[in-house]
Amino acid sequence: MLVSLSPINRFSRYACRSAIPEASWSATIPAASPSAIKFIRSTLIIDSRVFCLCAEDWTTIELSANVLGKLLLGWTPNPGTAVYVGYDDYLNYNGFNSVTGRFEPGLHRNERVFFLKMSYLFRHSFK
Repeated sequence: MLVSLSPINRFSRYACRSAIPEASWSATIPAASPSAIKFIRSTLIIDSRVFCLCAEDWTTIELSANVLGKLLLGWTPNPGTAVYVGYDDYLNYNGFNSVTGRFEPGLHRNERVFFLKMSYLFRHSFK
């Protein structure tokens, strides 16, 4: 068995518009078009154990917009052990509140989340 290894890019960027067909949009969101959802994602790999991921998704429908920003830092000191620290932010501009359903003009923050996830692989069995 022959395995070839190639180096990875330390910094990668990715941008995209949605590829959802127009017919499914008209049934769910009448004022939207397939180009209404956009996102940008950047990943920075510092070394083989540490990475940083930044992403931003936004939706524009007529004069309103929804923005979701994400930041994730990850560290894997050993196989099976990992620590993740993240931040999510959800903003509305001239949109509807997700809790009350009322229209809110201007820029409003709907949600802000900080999180920490740690995992550890126990290598010995408990008897």
